[in-house]
Parts: sequence; C-alpha cells; structure tokens
Amino acid sequence: SFKNDVNAFKCVEWWDKMCIESCTATPEDNKFGDQKYLDDMPQIFSNIGEITTPGVNIGHWNYPRYRFIIAGDNILVNNYELICYHFSGFRIVSKYDIRQ
Repeated sequence: SFKNDVNAFKCVEWWDKMCIESCTATPEDNKFGDQKYLDDMPQIFSNIGEITTPGVNIGHWNYPRYRFIIAGDNILVNNYELICYHFSGFRIVSKYDIRQ
C-alpha cells in the first residue's frame, strides 16, 4: 500500500512508467509483470518499507517456506496470523485442497 504523500505519488508514477515500458509475463532482466519493480523501490525512493510479517502475501510461489497451523478459527503462518493469501492461478481440488 502507499501513503497519500508526494514520495508515494512519485513512486507510483515511476512504477506506472516502468510497467508501460516493460510488463512481461516471462521473467527476464530482473523484470516480471509489475512485481519485480517493487524490489527496486527501497533503493530509489525514501521512506519505503517492506512488510515482513509472515502472515502477509503468502502465495503459491512462496508457501513451501512456511509452516501452517489451524488454531481454532485462525490459520497461523510461522505462529503469526494469516492476514493475506494471494490466490493466483489456482484450482479448487477439494474443500481442503487447492492446486496451481
């Protein structure tokens, strides 16, 4: 997410420009869709932070790195509550199983 300030506006403006220049679905030259540009933002702009809480932005590309536990009505990721799961390119196999 971005704060509503000048620095954030410059960052989003840059990101928009970069995505227009190159937004490929094939990883190349450290580019992949709109995502790899995010890696460069902390070096280019001030006051940029990364959310490092394990419960944020888990997806099919990184879930094997984590340990999941069901605790009551919550799903824990490395003992942190799951906040956001990025569903992308998946199919539901059963009530308890999804596959990419």
